[in-house]
Amino acid sequence: MYYWKEGFYLEQSKENDRYEVTDEYHAELMAGQNGEWTIGTDNEGKPILVPQPPPQEIDVKQSRLKELMMWFKEYDVEVIKSIRRSTDVSSLHSTAEAYANEINELKDWIQAYY
Repeated sequence: MYYWKEGFYLEQSKENDRYEVTDEYHAELMAGQNGEWTIGTDNEGKPILVPQPPPQEIDVKQSRLKELMMWFKEYDVEVIKSIRRSTDVSSLHSTAEAYANEINELKDWIQAYY
């Protein structure tokens, strides 16, 4: 047995204001969260699956910035490996240049947002 009030609990509150949820319904709700659906609360306080709101633009841009920063960490390793193998790194450099420009644009946008 679980109890719900903007999150799951294993015990009822002292105020007795949490919605009682069976193990089966809890499992159904947990399995239903797939990126398109999330657990919300209906008007009676019961947990239900509701559509996931679309991410805000700032979240998307910050996520992309993190991806690009991670790419640059890998880029340094790849350049060193390429130099050791005496292979051409020009394609890596052109990609890095494009990503660096995108990073600057994202940073400017994010700074302007705040």
